[in-house]
Amino acid sequence: MKVVVVPESKKHEFIKNVKPNFIKNRFDIIYGDDFFLYRVDDVNGIFYIPVHIDKDEVKVGVWLTNISKKGFSCFKRKVFKDNKNVKIISAECSINKVRNKSKKKIHWHVDLSKTLEEFNKLLSKKARYNTKWYPKKIVEDFGGYEIKQYAVNEIKVGIVEEYFKLKEATHRKDYNADPKEYLAEYNVTNAYVMYINGSIVAIAFANITDDNVYLENITYNQEYSKYSVGMVLYYYIISELLNKGYKTLFLSTGTSEYKHRFNGNSTECYNGRVMRFSTYVAHLIKKIF
Repeated sequence: MKVVVVPESKKHEFIKNVKPNFIKNRFDIIYGDDFFLYRVDDVNGIFYIPVHIDKDEVKVGVWLTNISKKGFSCFKRKVFKDNKNVKIISAECSINKVRNKSKKKIHWHVDLSKTLEEFNKLLSKKARYNTKWYPKKIVEDFGGYEIKQYAVNEIKVGIVEEYFKLKEATHRKDYNADPKEYLAEYNVTNAYVMYINGSIVAIAFANITDDNVYLENITYNQEYSKYSVGMVLYYYIISELLNKGYKTLFLSTGTSEYKHRFNGNSTECYNGRVMRFSTYVAHLIKKIF
């Protein structure tokens, strides 16, 4: 087992080899130049793991990374050894427990087939039927609908403001954020917007990284819920990504029904924080006394 730091001059070149390669593991996109990159020669292969230091805590990019338990342990020891001021290592959606009491999560993703025909064959009979029935019903009742794609520099403030409004109605979530700051904070690269008679009825934001995509969020206008406009938009996105050759659509954690509707696959993973041994001992003493 070998764990080494990638030279500073090479880290931006090799971070593109993180597995899986999507926004949650791409610290070059999230933190710019403020990260280190470790190479772990593991029994399961070679892994590149990004590390961002925030005061006395380290955040590590191991979302769904299939590193072995031993390899992950060696990596954590190496991080503590190299960074004397670090007291805590934190990770999200790690295949391995970060510590014994790590919080279990269920992470969803969709493997994108080579063709839409292959993908549809894997759908349930009901799901296949609905992908055709709801669009047909919208056309019958409203004369049609339109879905537009926007690159991040094309996303108008009004689209983000409408997204905030719809999300507050469906999830009681108040972002209280500037639209442009929101897009930057969540690393949005693309938007998909569905319109009926010129009005927005559903919105999705995504982050495209090489051949993988992370669905940042999706929402819809509840007035059109009986037409499943959110589902129509979601299936459209899958179809578009598949036809363009993308490999995987990551959906993060949660229990939303849509995440497993269209061939969604689940993975058990863990969120957690582990303390340096000396910090842990000090913490125990403080609790006792």
